[in-house]
Amino acid sequence: VCVNTGNYLGRGVEYVHNLHRMVEQHVTVPHTFCVVTDDDAGNYPDMIVKRSAYTGWWEKIRLFKRGMFTGKTVFMDLDAVILKNIDHIVTHETQFATLQDFWNKHGLGPAFILFDPDFAATLYDEWAACGFRKVGNGDQTWLEDFDQGRFKKEIDILQDLFPDEFVSYKEHCTEGKRSWRYKGKQLPPPQTARVVCFHGEPRPHEAGGWVNEYWRELEHV
Repeated sequence: VCVNTGNYLGRGVEYVHNLHRMVEQHVTVPHTFCVVTDDDAGNYPDMIVKRSAYTGWWEKIRLFKRGMFTGKTVFMDLDAVILKNIDHIVTHETQFATLQDFWNKHGLGPAFILFDPDFAATLYDEWAACGFRKVGNGDQTWLEDFDQGRFKKEIDILQDLFPDEFVSYKEHCTEGKRSWRYKGKQLPPPQTARVVCFHGEPRPHEAGGWVNEYWRELEHV
């Protein structure tokens, strides 16, 4: 599952199709691909399309609404770049697993989530009970604060389950200063990396170099 509301970065269709292509290339177990969007369904002929109800990151909380999905569900941010096969990741048995924030060990980074819809439904139910209150950094703040912070201590962390397979572009693939808008010298991805997460700038379409090999829709793919 991915979410594209408000035409992400002005190139939402491109991002959805590139993520879809990477999933089809690097996930060989049976699966379906869904985009939740306010866009024209005709832009996504090879995907399941569900209509969005909220804008931006708030739609990610709605992914947990009862009836949205059945069975094992995997969410990926549009700016995830998949480098290698991830069958063992998407088939991992867990009620809920997501990333630890790459820069804050006490925070979560819900750019990649594995979840059981029945288990995760409580997240949406509580949000609805609170009047869909919009605070902080959207889904990230909600997951971090849910159940007075106990939830984030009880769920699985993907970096613990799959050490060195999820990396940050800025933290692990650039040299020098770390900041939200830093566009430093590019380094090769770690050999163990399977998913590269982009947060802040640059985004995949701006990074260039080796990122193009995986993200751009190349003729030979």
